[in-house]
Order: sequence, then structure tokens, then C-alpha cells
Amino acid sequence: HQQLLKTAGVTTLFLAGFHSIIGFFPSVSRFFGAPEPLLQNYAALVVTSLFISGLLVLAGVYALSGGGFIRRLPALRPVLFIISLIFLLRGMMILPQILVLAGWIDTTVPVTVRFLFFSAGALGLGLVFSLGTAGGWQALKAGLDS
Repeated sequence: HQQLLKTAGVTTLFLAGFHSIIGFFPSVSRFFGAPEPLLQNYAALVVTSLFISGLLVLAGVYALSGGGFIRRLPALRPVLFIISLIFLLRGMMILPQILVLAGWIDTTVPVTVRFLFFSAGALGLGLVFSLGTAGGWQALKAGLDS
């Protein structure tokens, strides 16, 4: 479980850095799916991007804590569970996206193939968080190294 959580932590910290950078570039943010109203307000785009980056940093630090790379943080198990759930739920967006792209569902919201990759990435990261958290559930409760 420790290696899975370390991997989740490093990956999430990388995403946090990437997300903080793209917020300064509206055209790049548009490519990654930022909503048009946000793209029209540069300050809001930057603040939103930095806020999301902060949440990703928090998730990464908790994963590294669960992986034994840094000291144990408070409420480690419930926070890792919630982080896992958030990534899994975001990743589950792949199902309706597939249905839209296959033409089985009509929508006014544009869906492109690249969004499938974003959802698959979130789903994969959610699985890594989940497997790492579940695999170390007892050790994470007791604060033991395993």
C-alpha cells in the first residue's frame, strides 16, 4: 500500500503544479475544459486554478503521508477515503462521455475524445488512491509502518 500511495502522492503533486501553470494561460485552460465564463475573467481563472492546485497539493501530501514518506497527518484514513472517492467519481464521468461520443445520448455540452483521457486519468488515479488506502487500512488506523 505504501508504494501505491507514494505513487498517488507524486502524481497528484505533479498535477497540482501543472494545474497551477495552465491557469495563467486561457487558451491552454480552454483546451483542458475550463468553462467559457471562467475564461472571460482572467483573475477568476487564475484564482480558481490556484485553488484547485491547492486541493491537489493537499491530496498529494496526504497520499505521501499514508505512504510513509512524510509524517502522519490528522484524520489520515477518512481523508484518503474521501480523496479516493472524489477521483473515482470524477473518473466515472467517462461512462456518459463514451455514451455521448457513441451517439447514444444527445447533449448540448460538447464532449471531445480528449475528455475521455482526462476521465480515464482521474479514474486511474482514484484506483491507485483506493487500492493504496484499502491495502493499508489497518496500518493507517494504527499509524503503523507496514
